[in-house]
Amino acid sequence: MKQVKKCHLASFNLVACFCGTFGGYIVGYTNQASKLIQVQYGWETEDKKSFWGSLIGASVFIGMAIGSASAGKLMQNGRRQLILISIIIGLVGTCLNQVPVIWFLLISRMVVGVASGL
Repeated sequence: MKQVKKCHLASFNLVACFCGTFGGYIVGYTNQASKLIQVQYGWETEDKKSFWGSLIGASVFIGMAIGSASAGKLMQNGRRQLILISIIIGLVGTCLNQVPVIWFLLISRMVVGVASGL
């Protein structure tokens, strides 16, 4: 049996922990920031709050569905490469999340959902 290096095992555990908490972070983030998002974009009526809040919440799950659907094809290149691709996509989506425009918020949450679905 091949000897496993401790640094490889530690790095694998670190990546596994990061990917495991990533899904919970993106789903729970909107709940904490929903009041701030409503004030920032000026949603005063209940219709606007409900519509945009639902759209922001659903964008993550749409991204997860896209990521899950494409994971099988990407898995053929290997698990390590798939995890690295997922982390890079998640990092790009998180960076896009910082732009204070509603369409960037929707797109970035969808991109982060794709990373979580992978």
